[in-house]
Amino acid sequence: EESVLGLFKGLGPPMGGLALINAVVFGVYANILRNVDDSGSVVNQFYAGGVAGFAQSFIASPMELVKLRMQLQCAGAARDETSRKVYRNAFDCFRRIWATE
Repeated sequence: EESVLGLFKGLGPPMGGLALINAVVFGVYANILRNVDDSGSVVNQFYAGGVAGFAQSFIASPMELVKLRMQLQCAGAARDETSRKVYRNAFDCFRRIWATE
């Protein structure tokens, strides 16, 4: 029922989230390496990567939760015609999760 443009439906929020995640990862990683004495050592690079990964998890985890909730509501609606969608969009889903959980 949809045209070829239907393939790109819902592409905006994941792309925006990935841009934010990459900004956090590279920003934290670079700042840590800038503030250590030997930025070329494997131990310091491992430390910087670990801290950057920890920092990005605070963005990626809620984003994945919203994505999964949105996908699951559509999967349920496809199986049962009487069910209705719970969330209007990704922002509504995030707002409701924040308010109730």
